Amino acid sequence: MKNIYLYLVLFLILSNFSSCSPVGEASANTEDSERVKDSLKVIANFQPIKDFTEKPDTNKVTFAFTGDLMCHGSQYKAVFEGNDTYNFIPVFEGVKPFLSAADVMVGNLETVLAGKGKNYKSYPQFNTPNAYADALKDAGFDIIVTVNNHTYDQGKAGVLRTLDELDKRNFDAVLGSYRTQEAQDEIKVFEKNEIKYSILAYTQFSNITLRSAESHLFQLIDTAKVGQDIQKARKQGAEIVLIHYHWGAEYKPEPNSYQKMITEKTIELGADVIIGGHPHVLQPLKKYKSKGNATLDSGIVAYSMGNFYSGQRKRFRHNGAIVWLEMEKVTEKDPKTKEEISKIVLKNVAHLPTWVYYGKAGNPSKNEYRIYPAQNDSIPFSPFLSLDTLDFISKSGRVYLNQSRKDSDNALRMYNVDSKHLFLDKDGKPVLK
Repeated sequence: MKNIYLYLVLFLILSNFSSCSPVGEASANTEDSERVKDSLKVIANFQPIKDFTEKPDTNKVTFAFTGDLMCHGSQYKAVFEGNDTYNFIPVFEGVKPFLSAADVMVGNLETVLAGKGKNYKSYPQFNTPNAYADALKDAGFDIIVTVNNHTYDQGKAGVLRTLDELDKRNFDAVLGSYRTQEAQDEIKVFEKNEIKYSILAYTQFSNITLRSAESHLFQLIDTAKVGQDIQKARKQGAEIVLIHYHWGAEYKPEPNSYQKMITEKTIELGADVIIGGHPHVLQPLKKYKSKGNATLDSGIVAYSMGNFYSGQRKRFRHNGAIVWLEMEKVTEKDPKTKEEISKIVLKNVAHLPTWVYYGKAGNPSKNEYRIYPAQNDSIPFSPFLSLDTLDFISKSGRVYLNQSRKDSDNALRMYNVDSKHLFLDKDGKPVLK
């Protein structure tokens, strides 16, 4: 637009030159010289005029979250390949394109990577092969939350070794457990697409009582501390503050009184988004009017994200989801002051219902766990992953698959949040509808 006006000015200057006599008198030359000076002043003082058709400048970021990433004994046994070799990568192949499509993909690791010397274990005190971390990195997770009721299953050594193994995989961040008190007190602020954000993580409980001398390893939910951390994040420039809570009662379809109470307090403290885990079933999404110094006008809480990867096979417990939050920063002129201001809005909420399949898949000689979009013939969530490509799933399995989708949709939309479905087009780009 600016160039168009410059060209117009130059055209007028040249037009003036062409109207002058090529052998002008001294007075004519002086007049031409003054015209040139005036024209150069116009160019020097030129202010670009914005076309009324131009749209406001925007930046967008997509945050996506999954439910609990567990590892029961049946799960690591299913991926055992001999000679202490485990391969979890095929587990996530059916949902990898969706995980990779998000700008910031967050998962809650509900197990410990304490090493073979501690022996691999299932519930109640988990310990999982290191290969699990390789698969999470390969699948497209950017940030791993490590604080939950199983964080301390293998004591301090297990917490520290889990951090070491995750750090080796170069995730963008590992949040929720810490090596020192100084690390716990440090608030990290990240930036994506010119939007600054912080994710803070806490747990309601630990299955093993945390020793007072090791209280720096992770944080229990304390709203006074949460409030302090939110303020720190804001002072460091965080425009969006997301809270991850491990809380509630297992297998309940709706939040309990504790979850509701902590949610209300956290809203008052100025959180923009609240994500929950632990109940092992999906619980509703709920929008709220933001308070305090929150950035978003309307925030959202996901009370429980259910199980994303688990060995639990009962109805509702093998259901999960990827919850997709699209935020947009819009820069526009204030109608009163005429100054440019920026604001961030929660543009879209969507989800992909997922289902953990257990049966014959890539290896006909053994049963495997695989995560797939909970789809049917009429709702394929991606063109490259239809039921035709999942021909190994039996008719009864497809019934469960379809039921899983309905159960997940009903759970997440129970409080009437308009959560769209997340699809991928033929190019692997997200489509919400």
